[in-house]
Amino acid sequence: MRKQQLLLLVLLTCCLTRSGAQDLTVHVLDQNTKMPVADALVRLHYGCWHSVRPVELKQKTDASGIVVFHSLSIGPREFCVFPDYTFEAQEQQFAFTSPEVASTYGGHSGHVFSSLPGDVTFHVRRLSLSERIRNFLRYD
Repeated sequence: MRKQQLLLLVLLTCCLTRSGAQDLTVHVLDQNTKMPVADALVRLHYGCWHSVRPVELKQKTDASGIVVFHSLSIGPREFCVFPDYTFEAQEQQFAFTSPEVASTYGGHSGHVFSSLPGDVTFHVRRLSLSERIRNFLRYD
């Protein structure tokens, strides 16, 4: 009975590792001080440049300026990750898409990746209140 359980565990592990789901680690650093930014909201959108975004994930960075999105997969729709609108980033966004489609996103700002796991870093500065109001009016 013990060998059957061990075999089942090995088969289950192999199936799970072949699922294609991987983690994406996002680092947020202050562009002036190069220190980690805690409690920064990071957004992940499926369907980067489409008007309808069916899924949006949000997480805040920990004390070391890191957030990890678990179990992501690059499927038929791309996804983009970027800091919340209270920050301006040197890198506009990072896009993740299939290798077949990656070349079509060359004209967009940011960087395009076609594999996971991923590790990206944003260098940000906090927007002033007036800049945040302008952004809010522009996007909503």
